[in-house]
Amino acid sequence: MNNSTKANRHERRRMAKMYRSTITMDEYLKLETICAWKGCTRTTNLNNKDDGWSNMIMYRGELKLNFLEIDPKMMERDTALCPEHARFLDKNLKYIGNDLRDTQGSA
Repeated sequence: MNNSTKANRHERRRMAKMYRSTITMDEYLKLETICAWKGCTRTTNLNNKDDGWSNMIMYRGELKLNFLEIDPKMMERDTALCPEHARFLDKNLKYIGNDLRDTQGSA
């Protein structure tokens, strides 16, 4: 391997790092998410709270009551389900004393 090849690889790495950018929370909330159900193509805006979509975080490790405390390395999924597939999933889970419910207006 000659020196120009090494320099080229180094320059490519540096350029890749230069293009990393951040977005604002407003920009993040305007992003669309697609239903995680295989084959479903429904999408929603992340900021759309009253459209019946369910957010779902799957992670390994001990139970955390605050999702900000979850180690990102332990997250397996951070996704959403459309209303139809959220209801379907709920109907196919074991009953543990509380059904999927309309939470609009609840505290």
